[in-house]
Amino acid sequence: MHRAGVPGLSAAALQEGQLAWQFHLGQANAQTGQSLTSEALFEAASLSKPVFAWLVLRLAEQGRLDLDEPLVRGFRPDWVDDHPWNARITAREVLRHTTGLPNWRRQPLQQSLHPAVEPGTRISYSGEAFFWLQLVVEQLSGLPLQRLAWQLLFAPAGMCDSDFAWSDDLALRSVWGHAAPGRATSSTLPRQMMREAWTVVEPLAAQWGLPLSDWRLEDAQRAFASLGSAVPNAAVGWPGDLMSNAAASLRCTAADYARFLRVVMPGAGGPQLSPPWQRLFTESQFEQHPPWTSKTLGWNLERTSAGQLLYHGGNNAQQFRCFALADPAARRALVVLTNGGGGDQVYQAVVHAATGLTLRAFEPSSRP
Repeated sequence: MHRAGVPGLSAAALQEGQLAWQFHLGQANAQTGQSLTSEALFEAASLSKPVFAWLVLRLAEQGRLDLDEPLVRGFRPDWVDDHPWNARITAREVLRHTTGLPNWRRQPLQQSLHPAVEPGTRISYSGEAFFWLQLVVEQLSGLPLQRLAWQLLFAPAGMCDSDFAWSDDLALRSVWGHAAPGRATSSTLPRQMMREAWTVVEPLAAQWGLPLSDWRLEDAQRAFASLGSAVPNAAVGWPGDLMSNAAASLRCTAADYARFLRVVMPGAGGPQLSPPWQRLFTESQFEQHPPWTSKTLGWNLERTSAGQLLYHGGNNAQQFRCFALADPAARRALVVLTNGGGGDQVYQAVVHAATGLTLRAFEPSSRP
């Protein structure tokens, strides 16, 4: 951790489908010296995506969403242009990252959204696609993301320390992000992008009597307009930065994410998808680098000497680096959350020490 410039780490492991180990070490804020606790909340970054994918599959299992229905029929935001390929993007394409859409537009207020490659033809990792699908899901369910997640997953799974939104209570428990060695420009902490964005709109949420967990797109758009010349800024580039985000805004403890990982393990307790839908979540749905890795609807899958393993990484603003690895057949899993930009060096060492494996997922050429 010291070599990688990572002040704080939290980890948890499952054995036989049960939470068997928790560990935390270091600081929540290196500038103030605030110590880390087991209840500290980390930005899980893209580890948000498998959680959201499970919610989508649950809705599909319930007949409330069609995986192969074009998203434009459910909800077409005004920034999704009329490119013919946009009309071919479905939830299935989103969850396996074959939409052809970019990860994130660099200038969302000026740029429209459309695929760079034909949907369904190759892997094109996209947070934008997950956010669009989130808006469709919110339209179909009538619930904002956090409310839906609590109803379908967090409450049934006992995940009481997980949230896609923000509140004063969450702020008190949330750790701070730290730059990787060589990236820091001073002794102060880097800009806390997501924290700053939430802080900008907290007064509006209080004024409107509408908690941020209840905000949907129209609320974020109204807030963005209300802020006037205060936006865009470094932390808020468009209305989408002012609301829960299925691709990146999950905040949780390592133990809670481990509780989520039980959903990939039959008989491990908590909510479970029925077998046909579970196979979509845990088995190969699109080959990425044959024959060693592929995409499920929600995970990356690597074929190793120890069998097929599910994995996903996360990186918010080069300040929060995290990784989750699961072996459904053996009913074991590991999650590592860090609050430093060099956290990938740490979680790779932890995974290797815990499994004896050197994953090809850690090779630079394999990263999205």
